Amino acid sequence: MFSFYFFHSFLKLSYPIIITFFFEILKYFFSYDFLCLVWLVKFEVEKT
Repeated sequence: MFSFYFFHSFLKLSYPIIITFFFEILKYFFSYDFLCLVWLVKFEVEKT
């Protein structure tokens, strides 16, 4: 019973951290893809 309570409190504490971490990763990937896209467009424009 104690371990379950501990686990539950741990989840409650770590939940915002996990969410924040997930969003940071998401943001990073989106920004990285965006930068690649910009770079590709720039490259195509300079090529022509």
